[in-house]
Amino acid sequence: MKKITILVAAVLFSASFTFASSFKTNLIKIEISADSVDLNDYVGKYKMAEGSPVESVIFSIKEGKLVGVAGEYPEAILAVKIKDVFDDPASGFIFTFSRFEGKILKLKVEAQGFELFGEKEAEEKK
Repeated sequence: MKKITILVAAVLFSASFTFASSFKTNLIKIEISADSVDLNDYVGKYKMAEGSPVESVIFSIKEGKLVGVAGEYPEAILAVKIKDVFDDPASGFIFTFSRFEGKILKLKVEAQGFELFGEKEAEEKK
């Protein structure tokens, strides 16, 4: 009886492993680099919602990287996570930009368990 139990367990284990392996999928890893994202889309001044600790956040490009400055806080050099999402490795803050008809219009900053929201100000025409 003991041999039959071990044999049945071995067969079930083998069958479950074979069954599970038949459902393996090919995963595609997609990496987005700053080279594949047009950083100019994000450049500009974003007015933050009332009650935010800063009035605005200004994004610019320096040495091929997106840089954010908020009030008196130090400049943050942002890294691309996925399209329209950046993070500041130094602080752990996450910056998510929202598009409407292809243009960046809004910003969400996730910082220390809080979410702050802002809207991109219209560009001044020269």
